[in-house]
Amino acid sequence: MGSSAIGWDNDIDHSFIAHAGVRDGAIYLGSILLKYVFTKGRENEELRKEVLDNDEFKHIQGLDHGTAEKYDARRQKVAGTVAPRKKSSQL
Repeated sequence: MGSSAIGWDNDIDHSFIAHAGVRDGAIYLGSILLKYVFTKGRENEELRKEVLDNDEFKHIQGLDHGTAEKYDARRQKVAGTVAPRKKSSQL
């Protein structure tokens, strides 16, 4: 292979995205989000559960995001967990 399967390598716009590939039964994660969902720590474990179990895996199973409120809370969790760390690491 040697390259990104869906063209997200070096793409900052997709670095924080998770996407369920329903046809191939795969979950794609952007590089920055991938780093945080698999890093040890309670906050990251909660993020991993929300993004993978409560969102993307449900898509693979043919289910949806849940309520609009739950979806928005999940998005905020990603933003609140990843964005502050990204800013401090770029200093």
